[in-house]
Amino acid sequence: MGNYSKTRSQEMSETVRNKKAAGVRISPAVTRETWMARLAEIPPDSRTAAQRLMGDPVFERSALALRR
Repeated sequence: MGNYSKTRSQEMSETVRNKKAAGVRISPAVTRETWMARLAEIPPDSRTAAQRLMGDPVFERSALALRR
């Protein structure tokens, strides 16, 4: 067995510090305007409760709608 001097938490903290020092971004920041623009692209949900329960897609995003 090896000699483990660092805990997992310490290793992760060190990894995060090293990534920040190197300029690596963990997740890109999304502006509010971009977020709202993407939400506006989603069609309104007109499915019934049964369709939601069964996982049917919103009609505008279904294969049948895309064929038309």
